[in-house]
Amino acid sequence: MNKKMKLLVLTSHLPYPLDEGGKISQYAFAEKLQDLLDLHYIVVAGNLSELAHANAFKDSLKNAKVHILDISKIVITTPTLGKTRIKNLIKAFLRIFKPRKDTVIKPSLVRDDYQKKFNIFREIDERFVNGIMDITAHLAPDIIQVEHSGFLSIVEVLPDDIKKIFVHHEIQYARLESYRTPQTAYEIYKRNFLRDIELNLLSKYDHVLTFSQDDKLKLSCVLDIPVISSPFPVLDDFFEEKKIEDFAINKIVFIGPEVHEPNYDAVLWYHDTIAEQVYLATGLITHIVGKWSEETIVNLTKPYLVFDGFVSDIKMHNRNSLVIVPLRMGSGIRTKIIYAMAQSLPVISTSIGCEGLGAQDGCQLIIRDEIMDFKNAIVDLVQNMEYAFKISQEGYKLTKFNFSQDSLVQNRLNIYKEIIESEEK
Repeated sequence: MNKKMKLLVLTSHLPYPLDEGGKISQYAFAEKLQDLLDLHYIVVAGNLSELAHANAFKDSLKNAKVHILDISKIVITTPTLGKTRIKNLIKAFLRIFKPRKDTVIKPSLVRDDYQKKFNIFREIDERFVNGIMDITAHLAPDIIQVEHSGFLSIVEVLPDDIKKIFVHHEIQYARLESYRTPQTAYEIYKRNFLRDIELNLLSKYDHVLTFSQDDKLKLSCVLDIPVISSPFPVLDDFFEEKKIEDFAINKIVFIGPEVHEPNYDAVLWYHDTIAEQVYLATGLITHIVGKWSEETIVNLTKPYLVFDGFVSDIKMHNRNSLVIVPLRMGSGIRTKIIYAMAQSLPVISTSIGCEGLGAQDGCQLIIRDEIMDFKNAIVDLVQNMEYAFKISQEGYKLTKFNFSQDSLVQNRLNIYKEIIESEEK
């Protein structure tokens, strides 16, 4: 009996719960790969909440081995204070900083991506590095796969005799360039510095995998190592083909957490320009799905724009929705779009939002980059249900053909095999 290939995945982004794109894209592979090879994950838990999610992820993968680096245990050295006294002090502290219901919070200013501290620049915690290397030495995997830019620099310590793959969810310097062309000396410095560090670290891997052909082309021309396009699949359970008699648009939905800066920019742009006009023209409320800060929710909530927070059953929540993707920066493939299409939901996006999908304007979705054109497209689809249904059906066909779980997981497995075989020759 042939020995199964051993794959070790290191990720800075815990793939559970499935409440954002970066997690779903990882889990869609893990769910199937666990039956096809000897699959190992190393995930880190920095607090009790992350530890609970890490254990839930471990429980969900019955045929994989999930190694949890738990650094959540914090020792409180306050021997003179009892537990009740500590709790009361914490409550008093929180009351000081918790805004009263009648407090008016000044709306957040537009965030500048050039001021963001990209996680590539952050040193990985010593406990993570040592823990990862101890487990890696014990497992002796055939391939080490690193996911997300937060762990990009771990390549500095990975063994030279093991094949190393980096799966790029979003090219960081490309995202910065998509935000805007650098205008000041500092912005030129920031873009160039980020690009040089990112490309230098990527060059130390044996292969880079991207989710789209567009990202593959961006990296292939600047890296001397193989860059392979390997899109992530849609989970089987999300595919839902609709009949015209079951089709409706009862609300407008944007999907994505605030922590991903392009999402914040998109929601703010939409909120400040057309959200109210869309409501007045259609009567439909816009729902923002995902984790958002209390401050942002207070600042941006309106009768026509509401925040639904984390949704445990997003498929049910989004049924009979029009999905909007007014993104103005970023790279990679948008989980929110392919999952909406798989559910037979009509989608309106910017060009950047639907980059890498191979979708055509007016066929599988609507593409509009000017905000008033975006608004008019929403109104047109809501008022023309037959056209909206046609768009949704073509989007479903595109995802079913190009993003099915079995075919893309098999394609990823073939990539692993080719990498191992090339090493043996």
